[in-house]
Amino acid sequence: MSIKREDGNFRVSIKFSKKTSESMELKAFLFSRKKKLIESVIVKNDEAVFKTKVKKTSDVILLVVPNKKGVERVTDYRVLVSKYKAYKPIIKLNDKRKFEILPIPEKFLPLWFIRKCRVVGNVSKSFNINNFIERRGLCNMRIHICEVDKIHWLIPRIPDDIFIKIPDLVFNPEIPIPVPSLPDPPIPPLPDPQRFRNFRDIDNIFSATSFLRPDLNMSSVDREIGLSNIIQPILTNDNIVRTLKSKNPGLIKNMIINK
Repeated sequence: MSIKREDGNFRVSIKFSKKTSESMELKAFLFSRKKKLIESVIVKNDEAVFKTKVKKTSDVILLVVPNKKGVERVTDYRVLVSKYKAYKPIIKLNDKRKFEILPIPEKFLPLWFIRKCRVVGNVSKSFNINNFIERRGLCNMRIHICEVDKIHWLIPRIPDDIFIKIPDLVFNPEIPIPVPSLPDPPIPPLPDPQRFRNFRDIDNIFSATSFLRPDLNMSSVDREIGLSNIIQPILTNDNIVRTLKSKNPGLIKNMIINK
């Protein structure tokens, strides 16, 4: 977007989502897309005023950090992000034709320097455009990333009736037998497998991982053998078998947590 500023300054409104009791002076750094420092200023009255004239917000990167000792000498983008945990917002134009960022979460302030996790990436979504699936980026999004509970925190929250079903799943498993849907006739002739002898892993060429996809045409005998290979090590452990046969959800929970 190209915006002409009458005074030639680039002003960005920088606020917290709520008024905080703890006051902290912030410093804003303006970088080029190549991550070269252009200018840095102190945030005053919830606004960062740069002397640099910016025509497109896509041409610059804004970083915000508390104005602590040592920050004034930093010019390296990577140091600000890794050491000083710089906040990297998206600059947008509001209804009043003024630049602003999404408010900084108030809970961000007391934990600013002790955060150990930094996630950088893009937010995208699949859209059906003229019957073609395309991934497009989403703008002005705020992502909340939560830590997944460790298993010894998660297991006690699972209802007991779920654990009671585990022994039957181990001792008397039901083997699912898929019923493939047949195509409408006429059925085309099968291609010569020799033509594709060099393309055995064609399904994995465009896969995001190196894991092989399960064989949907696996016979019931092969499925039973595969399931047996999973269950057999469990049945050879007397302590596990004894615990499962008790059908005591408390004992089963402790067994899973302590494994």
